[in-house]
Amino acid sequence: MNQTNFYVGRPDSVALDTLFRRYWCAKGWAHGVVSDAELAHAKMAGVMFDPANITHDNSVRLAIGMRQKLAPKAVANAFLASLSTRRLDLRSALGSYGAMLNLPAHNYEMGNGISCAVCGDYGASANFDVSVLNFERFKWGGVRHDQPTYEAFDLAWLCSRTIPEPTEGDLDIMRTMIDVLSSLPAAARPGDAEKAIADLFPSNTNERRILIGILGLAGVLIPRDLPTFWNGYPRISERKQPLNKNDWEYPAMWWRGADGVNREALNFWFPRL
Repeated sequence: MNQTNFYVGRPDSVALDTLFRRYWCAKGWAHGVVSDAELAHAKMAGVMFDPANITHDNSVRLAIGMRQKLAPKAVANAFLASLSTRRLDLRSALGSYGAMLNLPAHNYEMGNGISCAVCGDYGASANFDVSVLNFERFKWGGVRHDQPTYEAFDLAWLCSRTIPEPTEGDLDIMRTMIDVLSSLPAAARPGDAEKAIADLFPSNTNERRILIGILGLAGVLIPRDLPTFWNGYPRISERKQPLNKNDWEYPAMWWRGADGVNREALNFWFPRL
């Protein structure tokens, strides 16, 4: 995976339509058919990509390189600018950067399955579909923020962009969101937090769920008694999972209203608040 392949300009609507039709339909995930001409245009626009041979070790190196290149302020500004504009592609990077804030340099370590025992990413993928990562980023704001392969892709894309300066309106949305989240009842769960912020900015339920997950990865909404990406780098075995199916990202899945908002992380990312 080479970061120089990532697009610098703004994706056009025709290319994005091709990207979405390739992976999504009214019933959900799909294997949509796009013409050779449409695919070529989407690639030219930097929205879709040729499959790539991905290795775990290279992804980790690229991700850490992006962390060294991007300032936390840039990532936070992109997140803030996404609130009023609904630019989910800008929102994603805070989750990726937050999840790898303390990512250690490491080689693939065999765990119980085929994923790395340290970070959970896969050892190697031949002909990996890079385009699906971009779809997830534009559709929801990303869903694989804790995987170095996605982190490298996500942050390399942002690094190539001119990041818009957040407006006072964006800052006001964030301030109100923090006030709302801080005042939830002690027993409130992530689903309650998602509903509580529903009217604060343009969004749907899935987008808000991802946003809550991003705030968890960034250390803003974290449980007090579990290891998080804010205070270290929890190995896969340390990321406690519920017995029942749960689609929330770790560690936000364990956050409760009693945990409140981590002001240290909030001030680190958003000092202007």
